[in-house]
Amino acid sequence: MVLKFGEDYSQELDTIFHNSCCAETVAHFLCSLAIFARQSGFRDGLDDWGKFKMQTPDLQGSIDLMPYGNLGVCGELLMAFSKGESEFDSRLREAHDRCAINCRGITKGVLLVTDFWDNEKFWDIQATTFEKLSVENGVVLAAAIWTGNFFAVQRIIPQYI
Repeated sequence: MVLKFGEDYSQELDTIFHNSCCAETVAHFLCSLAIFARQSGFRDGLDDWGKFKMQTPDLQGSIDLMPYGNLGVCGELLMAFSKGESEFDSRLREAHDRCAINCRGITKGVLLVTDFWDNEKFWDIQATTFEKLSVENGVVLAAAIWTGNFFAVQRIIPQYI
């Protein structure tokens, strides 16, 4: 797990997502979201950031933003945003289904951006489906967990490369 006080997640995301051409843009999105989150808290900041991103879709490139992106557009990387415990399971399921069904073979990485992570629930309920997705389609799952001042970024599946 990488803890960052600074505003650059590029190196960590390059490593996690195998030097994807989109990792730098994802790092930029995380940095800008961190600014919003520091100002008004993660959940309000995420809402404000999402509204801003929806007004500037040309900045997204080949990154799919869930739920703030263009429905039906598949990207190489998917950023799935989850607020609190109430969205944790459903956003992971939506991200999995998007990669396995709607964007099969296109999306190669998922970054769950959240302020809540339930490790036990994930490994008991969700892990098997993401492990299968990783083996069959090469999809990497990572999490960026908001700590109050910065994101802790960690690859989840596959655990070892």
